[in-house]
Amino acid sequence: MTQIAASIDVDVPVRFADREWSEFVWRTFIGHLSMPVDELKHAVGADETNADQGVVRFETKDNRLTRVAVELNYSPRTEDAAAEEAQVRSRLLHDLELFRAFLLQRCDETSCRTEWREA
Repeated sequence: MTQIAASIDVDVPVRFADREWSEFVWRTFIGHLSMPVDELKHAVGADETNADQGVVRFETKDNRLTRVAVELNYSPRTEDAAAEEAQVRSRLLHDLELFRAFLLQRCDETSCRTEWREA
């Protein structure tokens, strides 16, 4: 088993990022449930990125940024473990960048930064 980790920093309140994670996951992965299974696997990379387990952490960084850190415990499913792990790492980084864009858009729509003034 290999641990694959990646993180992003984004200029939103930590509570906002934590709340929006579930919405992002639902829209990105579960929202596709009306698709046929073969299309679903292709759309979300299910064959390549099924982690055995993982953790997502939301931490305040430098009093203004939120760090979103993901750690996956992953067991390669093919004989070319190095290539497979590289593909999973690349997919994780891609998904985190999508989450960053999603967070910034949602924050702008909801004026989420007012939470800092209220805290």
